[in-house]
Amino acid sequence: MNKVSPSVFKVIKSCRYLANKLAKIPSAIHETYNISENYRRDYQNSDNRIDVIQKIVDSMGFYLGNLHKINVRIIKDDQSIFDFKVNTKGVAEKPTNYSFAGQWNGSNVQCITIANEQQYRFDNCMAILAHEYTHCFLEQHNIICEFLNNEIFTDIAAAYLGFGFLLLRGYQSYGFSIGYINNSSISFTIGAAVVSRKWKFFPTLMKCKSVKEFVLFLFAYIVFTGSIKS
Repeated sequence: MNKVSPSVFKVIKSCRYLANKLAKIPSAIHETYNISENYRRDYQNSDNRIDVIQKIVDSMGFYLGNLHKINVRIIKDDQSIFDFKVNTKGVAEKPTNYSFAGQWNGSNVQCITIANEQQYRFDNCMAILAHEYTHCFLEQHNIICEFLNNEIFTDIAAAYLGFGFLLLRGYQSYGFSIGYINNSSISFTIGAAVVSRKWKFFPTLMKCKSVKEFVLFLFAYIVFTGSIKS
């Protein structure tokens, strides 16, 4: 998947759009989302990861103040040509190969689906969950963006809501590619969100793990602050 780099103007416009559409403090916890290292340990040591993943999704819901439980399910590609299925007409169908990493199923289903979770690292899985939960959040608040591709806007919205550092760590490639915007755009969005969301500056800044993240964060902070004053 080729990731895009939305313009500075589009990122700022998206943050302003979200600020106008959402409550002044749109999450229950007024800081970026923090993933417990206990979850990482349990995920890596568990033979039944679905239980750990469900707890993480529940914690994301708690962070956003969502009172409705969102369930998770895990599906896998069929492993060989012999893993065929027979449909209701008695006809054998080709093995299933899923083209997505994660998917939000809204309406009456209210479920996040992860395909082939076994091939991802913990950080990758967390980024997928953050992106899909953001789909859920945007749907619940009837937010539709008309000036950006839906998936690109959802990545920006995820960073704005507080999941940006999950995306930064999880969208790094390990022989595969997930996510829709590059890490430079995520870092910039986090910096812009600090201004818009009025998060504490230094605690958020200290979560940056590279010079590039640090510089882009500061650049966005300065640009977005200037755009408000102008």
